[in-house]
Amino acid sequence: MLSIIDDEILGREIFSKKNIRKSSSTVKVNAFLIPNVRTAISVSRLGIAPRHLIESLGKEHAIRRVPEQTFYGFGELSADALKAIRLDDGSDIPVRGTPTLTNPFHADIRLPKDDGDDYRLEIADCLAQIARFVPKSS
Repeated sequence: MLSIIDDEILGREIFSKKNIRKSSSTVKVNAFLIPNVRTAISVSRLGIAPRHLIESLGKEHAIRRVPEQTFYGFGELSADALKAIRLDDGSDIPVRGTPTLTNPFHADIRLPKDDGDDYRLEIADCLAQIARFVPKSS
């Protein structure tokens, strides 16, 4: 796993218009809720590659989804903003670079051991409150 600096911008790929609040350029909590995933929330490290390359990956990921979906942009937040979210034990939410074959700019926002759906919802809500929606450029 790779370290991420505080001012690094992270982005959650958005594949549904339902997860976007256009009036305030923010995202809804569902953008950070992933069914049956209890260990981490996948994001991309937006500042370490050209924007067009990161967006191309988002479009490719949308095509590979079943059923095929559309890539709309990112729910963006800084790694530093994650420090505002405190877990029950008082610690920060850790984020680490975890490159994959399909996304060399991948990172994980690590979730605590399963404390139940309400706790995951609370964390997702905190993430949605600090994220802003940035549409794809083309």
